Amino acid sequence: MLHSSLLRRGLLACAFIVLAGHAMACINEYTPLEPPRNYQQKLDLHQLLHPVNGQPPYWQYGFAQSPALLARKAQLEQQDPARMHFQDLSDRAAIELRLGNTATALPWLEQLYRDHPHEYTIVANLATAYELNGQPRRALELIREAIRLNPQAHGGSEWIHGKILEQQVSARPDYRQVINLDPNNFPNWILDKKIPFPVAADSLKQQLAFQLHERIALMPAPDSIIGQLLFDFADILAKTEARRDTALPFYALAVHYYPRLASLATQRQQDLVAEKKEVTKTFTWASIFWAIPLGILAFVLLAWLKSQRDLKREQRG
Repeated sequence: MLHSSLLRRGLLACAFIVLAGHAMACINEYTPLEPPRNYQQKLDLHQLLHPVNGQPPYWQYGFAQSPALLARKAQLEQQDPARMHFQDLSDRAAIELRLGNTATALPWLEQLYRDHPHEYTIVANLATAYELNGQPRRALELIREAIRLNPQAHGGSEWIHGKILEQQVSARPDYRQVINLDPNNFPNWILDKKIPFPVAADSLKQQLAFQLHERIALMPAPDSIIGQLLFDFADILAKTEARRDTALPFYALAVHYYPRLASLATQRQQDLVAEKKEVTKTFTWASIFWAIPLGILAFVLLAWLKSQRDLKREQRG
């Protein structure tokens, strides 16, 4: 009986991975609805904002049109919640969270937590449910517990979730403190390679991309938390990408979520344009600087070759 149950779960997992693609944000499930993310590969910045190969953008709001999610929901609804395996009930609660039905999911997750207090998936989902239900203090307690149970979950990115909740429960929330880049002098900051990030830059971009994937899927604009995280993401791109203007569409999206960032985003754009002009100017002067001695060297070489030819003619004459 146990063997057949495990086999059924494995087949379902494979089926839903094939169906899902990148359509949904992953809260936490036992039967996954999207493939595991490779946090070691280079981040595809284009795919964050645009469809690729028939798949929607990685950052997209909503789940209601997901065939994989709706199929899994229909399959789980055929079972009595009181008789379901705890992993199936956890997955059903996760689906209800994604669809905005927090009131339905919360009591299931609370009971699951009482019965299975050391299951990372249940603890993390209950933290999300409490946050969506306007209970950030309880959510913070549980996300800290979830991180203790599985610190490497989602590429080790749950520390960002914890930092968000810390600001939510503070007397004066300041979501700039979540990533805490603190680029007071932005033109100097993007050039200063000695200023550290909270984690390595490539890892930080991957972690932020995933946390934004989750939040954007669950929460429509406007949202000041998402807006600030997007702005931080754009700042990181401006500092680390070979083409700093790669950051510009991400500043625009940040303003869409948090319009109060508009003037600062405009200043960032002006700073990046000015920096690009300065780089072009420096390159032009450097080209001129090196062109003069190279031109002289070429003239000397040509003169020497001519003198050698003249000498050979004299010797033959």
